[in-house]
Amino acid sequence: MAKKSQRVGQQLENMIDSTNANYLLKGIALMVRQHEEVKTKGYRDKDTKQKVITSAYHKGKGGLDYAGVVNGRYVSFDAKSAADRLAFSAIAPHQVRLMKNIERMGGDAFILTYIRSANAVYLVPAAYLVPLYEEWEAHQELNKATGKNTRYEGGASLNVTNLNDNAFVVLPSLIGSVDWLPAYKKMIQARMAGV
Repeated sequence: MAKKSQRVGQQLENMIDSTNANYLLKGIALMVRQHEEVKTKGYRDKDTKQKVITSAYHKGKGGLDYAGVVNGRYVSFDAKSAADRLAFSAIAPHQVRLMKNIERMGGDAFILTYIRSANAVYLVPAAYLVPLYEEWEAHQELNKATGKNTRYEGGASLNVTNLNDNAFVVLPSLIGSVDWLPAYKKMIQARMAGV
């Protein structure tokens, strides 16, 4: 199941890459895919003098998948794919802290998540996600500190109902495209309207 999820996640990122390239060509937005720095270990082969890589690992923690500029505003987001809900455990704590700081500094942060059971992509604003995540994380820490394993009443994920009520649906577009910009604009309009 993990391989299918990774494959679907990669397909989502490829579609976002295609969309972002199209946005750049049209002069609408500049979004760059962020790559974690990878450190390699290896040795030089005695005969060929070529470096042989024996292992590789990520150096430090990655940020969000994409960062760039839309209408003069800094925008950064992560892409996630899930079967039927966006689990908080699928989001790294440092990613949530980064989204919180981006918003605090006047930028915009969100998660684009593809939910297979709904066959839909949602734009989940950091303003909605971060407080829920922080409550869940605090409960996890309390369980860890007390040695208990109590259930968190607030939930450990966002299901399709939560997403339909509090996120923005990315409407289907061209084949091979995730046209997220209209949903982003709706998020900005809702924020300005105080919703």
